[in-house]
Amino acid sequence: MPLDFFERIVRDEIQDFIMANELADVQKLLLKKNITLGVPTVWVAQQILGRRKAKTKLPHWYNTHRIVYPPSLNLEQCSSEATA
Repeated sequence: MPLDFFERIVRDEIQDFIMANELADVQKLLLKKNITLGVPTVWVAQQILGRRKAKTKLPHWYNTHRIVYPPSLNLEQCSSEATA
């Protein structure tokens, strides 16, 4: 990831978009546009998918604003909060 990835992905408008589109069809979002609010849509899509996985597996992360989620594979392989 580029160095400015974290700075850009935690901006309020991006975080609001991620939360508002948590249940959106990510594939459609990716096909619709390459850039979302000045950030590559692929980054936004990764965060939406990460947020979905965190909802049940990592509820503390899910309920914390400005969390930057790792790639989906990392979230799939991590233990849940309950297990930890």
